[in-house]
Amino acid sequence: MRPTVRRQLLPGRSTSVRMPIPAVDEQDHLEDGRENPATVLKNLFVCIEQERHMNKLAGLNLRAVNNWLLFLPAILITLCAGILSLISESELKMADNTRVIFSISVGILALVAALWQAMSKQLDLGSRAALHEATAIAMKRLTEDVLLRMSSREAVPIEYVIRINEKFCQALETCGRSVIPFRIEAAFAAVQDRMVLILRPPTGKKHRQFSKEDFMQLYSTVYDELSSEIIHYWGFPFQLPRPRIAADNAVRSFKNIITEGREVSRGLSVFGKAKEERSLFDVLPPMEVPRSPGVSSMSNNANFMSMA
Repeated sequence: MRPTVRRQLLPGRSTSVRMPIPAVDEQDHLEDGRENPATVLKNLFVCIEQERHMNKLAGLNLRAVNNWLLFLPAILITLCAGILSLISESELKMADNTRVIFSISVGILALVAALWQAMSKQLDLGSRAALHEATAIAMKRLTEDVLLRMSSREAVPIEYVIRINEKFCQALETCGRSVIPFRIEAAFAAVQDRMVLILRPPTGKKHRQFSKEDFMQLYSTVYDELSSEIIHYWGFPFQLPRPRIAADNAVRSFKNIITEGREVSRGLSVFGKAKEERSLFDVLPPMEVPRSPGVSSMSNNANFMSMA
């Protein structure tokens, strides 16, 4: 896995999110050599979408572990200790040895409950899950804002890109003290590296030119597939799949969607079916851009994906 690189998005603002390598486009730079704000916004959208999915999955994982493996056992242990304490203090007829055993059991359960609660407080998974969930909600609002802006035919001003970048950095700083589980981060990093290779043409071939909307939709689709692959894993949300297997399955499903227009059916998780979000492009289709007559953008993507 490629290490995280701290790259400056805009003057005065930086983030530790890995930026995707954009497709070659003659409009990626302005006449004076500066990078096109629309291109910066396109790359920023991909980073926001990746962070949104990772924080959503991390919140589900940490919330389930905290509620079912830390909070619930502590409540049950405390309840058992209280019941045994009432029985031992009652006036029921029982042997002295039995009463002593009950008293010892109450003391042991009280110690275990105290240890369990101390461990839960030290891990603080509930607060961490809340941070990731709040960050995912903030990221979703940003992606919706960017999609609305990109769907219009107006030029993207640099001030708008700076504002989105500032909100993105603020959302990341809010969740800075909680680390995303390694398997989730590694799976998304593997998919991002695979996408760079898929979108790169073979040696000796001309570079493919994607519209900014198609480029964003390709990354949004593959991230949706990876999230679905993790959600439908048999052990989720308590256990996460291996990053390489999840990334391979997600890319394979992504290629089937692009080349054949069909999705891969997935089984249900043993612990129930988590809520699977629809792609934002299903709700808000991208802007129609002029293309060559008789050739659609998605058909070009399908032909290119078949060569990848």
